[in-house]
Amino acid sequence: MKNYKELEEFKDILDKFERDLFAPEEEKSVVVFILDKSGSMMWMKDKAIEMFNEQLRVIQTETKVNTKGCLVTFNDKVDFDIWMEDYKGIPVLTGDKYQPNGSTALYDAIGHSICLLKEGMNTDDPKLTILFVIVTDGEENFSKEFKQEMILKLTEDLQLTGRWTFVFTGCSETLLKDAKVMGLRGANVYHYAASAVGYQQGTQTLTSGMSNYVNMRNEGAWKVQNHGFYEPITKTPDQPDVVVTVTDAEERRKFFDQLSISPEGKTEDDKWKEKKE
Repeated sequence: MKNYKELEEFKDILDKFERDLFAPEEEKSVVVFILDKSGSMMWMKDKAIEMFNEQLRVIQTETKVNTKGCLVTFNDKVDFDIWMEDYKGIPVLTGDKYQPNGSTALYDAIGHSICLLKEGMNTDDPKLTILFVIVTDGEENFSKEFKQEMILKLTEDLQLTGRWTFVFTGCSETLLKDAKVMGLRGANVYHYAASAVGYQQGTQTLTSGMSNYVNMRNEGAWKVQNHGFYEPITKTPDQPDVVVTVTDAEERRKFFDQLSISPEGKTEDDKWKEKKE
């Protein structure tokens, strides 16, 4: 891993770790939202903004754990729009702050974000969990610093700790393949249709998963990686009904963990329905 402290371009980001972010003995979380800002996102710009703002709302209204937030957007380059800020003070994303254009440096966005966290704070803290939510509508095509095998090594090692969770969602036809080559668990991957209705379903599903995650952390769970992001562990009266039961979700997770490259045009839900019929 490069020495980020020697790179001027990352100085302001690393300086934020000099603040007293967390008390040593408290439960704490970091949620990193990595949002595609390439030109192909323009057709659903408003829906992408809505997706981010819904996750922000859930964290701000439901979390009881000290949670810091990051918003990292990417196209030809990676922008750290928000970094290690208290989620309660993060403003909603607006159209003037999110202007899609350019290519897709997905690996650089993920790799730099992981390495900056590891460089700037004690990520071995047993009371710390880190959630990455990655949203994209296309394939990697522009990264200069990180390659696929580097991301695979990083995510595999971090997921083994049980405290790092990587969620991957989007409408790309290659989403399942891309998730697999990056080492991401099938239970944490969700594909939605490339349409307004698809985005709405994707937002609702991601929001439900975020609420599950936040409430698990509220209850003191730290090895949240032991469960899929979209799998409900418990259900309280104020939570909405979920379509997938815990038993079904466990079977679904095993199915997708064994899945090889998906035939073109077959979404995750298509293949799951075929299996159940």
